[in-house]
Amino acid sequence: MAIGNELHANEESMLLLDGFRQVNLWGINIYPEQNGDDRIEFDSMINIRPSLGNCSLNVEDSGIQKRIIEIVNQLIKGWINYFGIAISKSAIVEIEELLSTRLHVIRWKEWKRTSTRIRELIKLGAPAWGAYQLLTDEQKLLSSIFQFGC
Repeated sequence: MAIGNELHANEESMLLLDGFRQVNLWGINIYPEQNGDDRIEFDSMINIRPSLGNCSLNVEDSGIQKRIIEIVNQLIKGWINYFGIAISKSAIVEIEELLSTRLHVIRWKEWKRTSTRIRELIKLGAPAWGAYQLLTDEQKLLSSIFQFGC
């Protein structure tokens, strides 16, 4: 299967160079957002093959049409599953980040006093100077916010 060229003839020549046989190449247009018979359009210049009994732009043999539909449906289902998993994974990561942030805020509010915050940060592995720096920066930030009424 080749996708993405301007013309079916370009895709056909690329596949022929890759070793595919002309008898197995048919041009179609795929509309993944459509359902049923509207998803695949059997309309292409490369489908004109008088030697095989196909004298029009369409694929006239119903057996070949059914086989093409089977192949395309399998590929589209695979793409939908692949991208569906990818999208759900990013949504789960985003939710996990939001929950993690919220849990950190709750924990931070539980440690009401500055000495508790420093002690707990050091327990979690933060260097002592980092814990003090964080708290002094936080106090400066809060005082500037309240000073300007934000």
